[in-house]
Amino acid sequence: MAAPDGAVLGIDGRSRRLSQFTRDRITLLGFVYTTCVDPDGCPLAYRVFDAMKAAIEATPALRDKVRFVTLSFDPARASARTSATRSTGRTGSRGGSSRTCSSCS
Repeated sequence: MAAPDGAVLGIDGRSRRLSQFTRDRITLLGFVYTTCVDPDGCPLAYRVFDAMKAAIEATPALRDKVRFVTLSFDPARASARTSATRSTGRTGSRGGSSRTCSSCS
């Protein structure tokens, strides 16, 4: 299913179109809040997303066909810096298969 196009902020803080992050590959969208106190909420979602990313990166037939995109619904707290940290810090990689948008509108 195609995601509706709209404005998002990239990890560099610049406005982008969502379609820039969702075209040409299978895209798995994750929706998170920067601060989330429910252990079954965002922290669990991050772990699941990271496990899926690791499994897909370990599968040569899928590696270049899937992109992960995380959108934050907490733009007041999701600065470009915190989004960049999340996109690199959890997996140790910021390769072509993963993108993070710091907010969506």
